[in-house]
Amino acid sequence: MAYWKTLTLLAWAALFAVAACSRVGDAAQEPDIRISIEQRADGALDLSYTLLSARARLDLGPSLGGYRAASWSVETPGLSISSEAGRDYLVADEGKRFREARITVLPYKNNFAKQYEPVASLSGGAVIYTGHFWPWEGKGKRLAASFDFIPASGAHAAAFGETADTFTEWSSPFHHPAFVYLGAVTPLKLGATAAVIDPSAPDWVADALIEDAQGIFDGLAKAFGRKLDAPPDLFLIMDGEDEPGRLRYSGDALPGQIEIRLSGGGWKEDGTKAREILLEATAHEAAHLWQLAIRPSAAGAPDWIHEGGADAIAAELIEGGPEEAGPLAEERAACRAALGGRSLAEAEARGEWRASYDCGHVLAVIAAKAVTGGDVAAFWRAFIDRAEASGGYDEGLFLSMIQEKTGKEFADAVGRFPRTAYAAPDKELAALLAGADGTGAANR
Repeated sequence: MAYWKTLTLLAWAALFAVAACSRVGDAAQEPDIRISIEQRADGALDLSYTLLSARARLDLGPSLGGYRAASWSVETPGLSISSEAGRDYLVADEGKRFREARITVLPYKNNFAKQYEPVASLSGGAVIYTGHFWPWEGKGKRLAASFDFIPASGAHAAAFGETADTFTEWSSPFHHPAFVYLGAVTPLKLGATAAVIDPSAPDWVADALIEDAQGIFDGLAKAFGRKLDAPPDLFLIMDGEDEPGRLRYSGDALPGQIEIRLSGGGWKEDGTKAREILLEATAHEAAHLWQLAIRPSAAGAPDWIHEGGADAIAAELIEGGPEEAGPLAEERAACRAALGGRSLAEAEARGEWRASYDCGHVLAVIAAKAVTGGDVAAFWRAFIDRAEASGGYDEGLFLSMIQEKTGKEFADAVGRFPRTAYAAPDKELAALLAGADGTGAANR
């Protein structure tokens, strides 16, 4: 469904890098760092770090395009933020060391295209991504940490189905960066799903999620043949009403959680297209939760595999069965537009992320047609099983599964598509769709 490619890409590579490297302290040991985030009435955050051992500098992580320089103000004398080689550090004056640091974090909308928003406003409250506040110890690992979350007066903290006046010495059950809500909105129970829905959302949006969110999660559990390890969180944020009639959707997924942001005036009124976008795109983000059951191999995997897979699985779920593989004209045309004469690999390298969705969607259907007769969820069930047995997934595994069913010639043709700048990529995809069952021109 190419209409929804105004989406921002999940920062997938960063997600898996963090998933592989993040850790928290053993429950029997004091963590390396205690992080306190206190919400003020004006929306700012009081951030404080308490270190187990004094140090001269603290690695805060990637610089995020100058985010901290723009919105963090260090209050502790003798400390400052320094950016070096694309990373931010909290640094003590020369010859000094520190164990305590206090920082004011101002509300700041970044509109990151390939990173999680550090603080996303939700009608007076905020959804906080802990990863941008959680320092690193080097060598790709984060410091063992615990968090204290202190909401403003009249508010509460909520995450992973838990709601409390404060979270003290808290960490994600997945030992991974997470979303935490601070505000006055009471989470809703949508079956097993806990949902924080922005009060400014139009009634029909909230009603649609209340009616259908649990059905989406149940449908995906059936499609993937496995349940999630824990009931998921859903955060819905209204992100402005710019551009009358425009429907914009962006989303992020973390283990056990999805965050949805809607913007544009088109969301004011219920309509077939708006409802279809909302539900299918929500299913896309939710599908990532099942994909997180595995990780890319050491070789890595291109974004089009997981984004295209989630896109196609979502369409399959909402439409009630496998998509008609031919001609997928809308998706193929969107792929051509997103590539703009480049190869898919080049588009991804240049940050043209729409291609990951549009082209990846069609490639996911091609793989499913070749391996399972067109059922994308069935392909991913087999893909996950194979990846778990081999230590992760990559493009080689993706293509090998196709080759087993259709032969080397066709699998090689699929493998050439991401690396080739075709004049008419939509026609190449049509040929691959036609050949995926072993009878079309691409197999001759």
